[in-house]
Amino acid sequence: LERGLKGLGLRGWRLRARRVMKGVIGATKVDVLIGTGKKAVTEFDEGHGHAHRHDDVALTSILERLRKAKLPAVVRDRAVATFLRLGDAEARVHRTTLKGVHFHEVGAIDSVVDITGGILALHLLGVERVTASPFPISHGHIHCRHGVLPVPGPATMEIVRGAPTVPLDVDGETLTPTGAALIRTLAEEYGPPPAMTVEAVGYGA
Repeated sequence: LERGLKGLGLRGWRLRARRVMKGVIGATKVDVLIGTGKKAVTEFDEGHGHAHRHDDVALTSILERLRKAKLPAVVRDRAVATFLRLGDAEARVHRTTLKGVHFHEVGAIDSVVDITGGILALHLLGVERVTASPFPISHGHIHCRHGVLPVPGPATMEIVRGAPTVPLDVDGETLTPTGAALIRTLAEEYGPPPAMTVEAVGYGA
């Protein structure tokens, strides 16, 4: 997976996978580790003139990098579609256009690796179809770059519009914009698991 993601041409990051316990369940935790060097966090906008602030990356720069990435076409297309969905939600929330959507640089690198990595992993596993349960809607507040926001966040709610949701009595964020955008892009249907023969089971932390 890490070797395949080198096709992004993006420096300053690596993956770390480790085994952890979530309650009594053993699971795999994958972290995107990002370097602190200048090149690790300014590479998106070099020579493109898209910089909004010194620590921001324009959505247009992310899309440009994804479209040029040395990855299977289906992975590139789905990654672009996911970021467009994410960008459209951010644009609606902040009353701007897609060209006006920017991400913090470290967050942008993390999101690109997260989203592209998830899509590439499904491709490497030969997954042909994705279904999902209804989106879990919890409650509470989160502290972020924009201040204190309700849970689910405004961008998350924009992304799940038109999809089934279920209330979850949990105080805290159970659904992020990135996760919601990935599922909305990949899932063909929502509901209980379809009829199948189970060949493998995995637990992610």
